[in-house]
Amino acid sequence: FSLKEIDTVLVVGKKTPISIYEPVKKEFDYDLASYSKALESYRNKDFDKAISLWNKCIEINPEDLAAKYMID
Repeated sequence: FSLKEIDTVLVVGKKTPISIYEPVKKEFDYDLASYSKALESYRNKDFDKAISLWNKCIEINPEDLAAKYMID
C-alpha cells in the first residue's frame, strides 16, 4: 500500500490542521500524482484544473470516492 493525502482538516480541540490519508493499493499508485496535483490546484483556488485532474483520477479508478467527493 501507498498513502494518498485526502485533505487537511481542522479537528475539534486542535489548533493546528491535520492531514488525513487513505491507503492505496499498489496498482493505483499512478493515480497518486494526479490526485496530489488536483489537491494542490484546489488549495491554490484553481478549481477548474483540480476538477479536471480529479476526473482523470476517476477515469483511472472509478472507485476513487475521495476524488468524487472533492469534485462535489
